[in-house]
Amino acid sequence: MGVVEHRDTIRKGSKLFYEYLNAGWIKEPDGIDLDSLENSYKPSEEYNRDGSITYDKLITICENQDMTPEFLLEAHGLDKDKWEVVWYKNNYWHSQVKGGKRLVMYQNKITVKPKILKFSPDWVKETLENLNLSSPYVKRKNYKTIGKTLEVNIADAHINKLACINESNNEYSLDIGINNLHSIIEDAIQKTKYYDFKKIIFPFGQDIANIDNIFGTTTKGTPQDWDKKYPDMYQRLLEASIQIVYKLSDIAPVEVIYVGGNHDKLTSFTMTMGMYWHFLNNKNVEVDYSFKRRKYRLIGNNLLGLGHGEEEKKRIYYCMQNDVPDLWGRAKYREFHLSHLHSEKLIDELNGTIFRWLSSPSPNDTWTYNSGFVGAQKKAQCFIWDDEGLEAIINCYV
Repeated sequence: MGVVEHRDTIRKGSKLFYEYLNAGWIKEPDGIDLDSLENSYKPSEEYNRDGSITYDKLITICENQDMTPEFLLEAHGLDKDKWEVVWYKNNYWHSQVKGGKRLVMYQNKITVKPKILKFSPDWVKETLENLNLSSPYVKRKNYKTIGKTLEVNIADAHINKLACINESNNEYSLDIGINNLHSIIEDAIQKTKYYDFKKIIFPFGQDIANIDNIFGTTTKGTPQDWDKKYPDMYQRLLEASIQIVYKLSDIAPVEVIYVGGNHDKLTSFTMTMGMYWHFLNNKNVEVDYSFKRRKYRLIGNNLLGLGHGEEEKKRIYYCMQNDVPDLWGRAKYREFHLSHLHSEKLIDELNGTIFRWLSSPSPNDTWTYNSGFVGAQKKAQCFIWDDEGLEAIINCYV
């Protein structure tokens, strides 16, 4: 890139100037005392409230070097794949170097912030290939053609959240979260084994993962307490989710429905896409990976709405009839299943629709404990739908 030299410390940067000066290649720039340069200038790092970091140091470059963000990151010893430049400022001195070029020393001040990792389809593909799970062509099983519909709704599981007894009065980790998922499914299967089901609805997402990137933050960048590194969580959670779908498909045809949350929009979406491709030739599993915030299913005379609910707030009361007016008109009974609150709450029955906020199997972490959000029962919920109305609610405690 035409770089003469750059150093990580002022001592080494100054030494280069002394070598050129002693060789007679340059003259001391006006107003600059090279003898005192090392002692008078100190590099610095400043951590800002918004999570960015400001670095101040001297760098040495050749004339005509483009001051690109990539070059500045490299000059400061920062990984360009992990950091991005927000702002920078230069003050510089230059001198003639033997050979016709000029040596330029910059006082460079740069502010950087962590770069949010963006997924590529190839990354998801490689992850699935490493799972060692086959997806053969499977003929449709001899399922029941009449019966109930089972909704297995694990809301706000927050897998990979870290909770410690001495800070939050709870214990939670990636291992505990994955084990809880399998326990919930086993419990649901045992408690519903005397029913005949013609279909299983499995909403997926709605903060099943606690973080959405390698920096341990939510989709919008809020820092979280997390247990294992992001790639470890991703692979294990996707593997567990695929295993769960296989287990449910032993009972009835399964429809996986993506419902985005506020912690894991990208993570759960790419996992849903992964499940779509994994089950593409499996006649017993259907996957809805569309990115819509709210989903609707007509079950006999019932209209079921699925959403996370944190963005709509009170506007959720008017969404169903406007989102799907045709389905609204065909239904006798309407119910919206929402999450995000981490507690069971039948908040209202309005305009012929029941709005039900679901429980969470995730325990308190330090922030929720310190904030006083304690006491909610830790469970997931399953709903048994008859074509003529909601028949039963199954609680699966952890």
